[in-house]
Amino acid sequence: MLECGCGTGAQTVILAARNPGARIVAVDISAASLVEARARVTAAGHRNVEFRVANLFDLPFADEHFDHVFVCFLLEHVAQPAAARAVQCLVDVQARFGGDALIGRRLYPLLTEAGFRNVRVSPRMVYVDDSRPHLVEGFSKNTFIAMVEGVRDQALSMGMVDRRTWEKGIADLYRATEPGGTFCYTFFKATASQ
Repeated sequence: MLECGCGTGAQTVILAARNPGARIVAVDISAASLVEARARVTAAGHRNVEFRVANLFDLPFADEHFDHVFVCFLLEHVAQPAAARAVQCLVDVQARFGGDALIGRRLYPLLTEAGFRNVRVSPRMVYVDDSRPHLVEGFSKNTFIAMVEGVRDQALSMGMVDRRTWEKGIADLYRATEPGGTFCYTFFKATASQ
């Protein structure tokens, strides 16, 4: 299985745990993110993941090398795919670099136009409160908030937000992970075959 754009490994840990018999190759363009991803997967005790620095548009693998490809929180970051102000900064940074934070809504036409068959797209909602501690930690903190925090330097250097407003926005996101806090996010899942 190939995981494209694994980032800091939040989804890689889940893939490795749910597919212990699979050989997973997780790639990302950021060597720094791969260091974090490797540490996260190692700390969880998984040994079925290989990490490689690679560009999504120039992968070092032959066609049909993998049986499955997994992509999560990636397409909104690429220029051409064929709450708080901090969250808006994530959307704005993506847009500034040619990405599209709303790409999930366009998965069906993108995949069919790319020649895939049996395309199925469904919206998935993640609702988190303190009755679901695994989601508070795994999704709210280690996936969503981590993704927003990842654009801090770009958002500040581009003048999208001042430091005080950024810090308040991040603090508000973390407050949603405390007792009594709630968080809701909708993403889109697509499956297809060639």
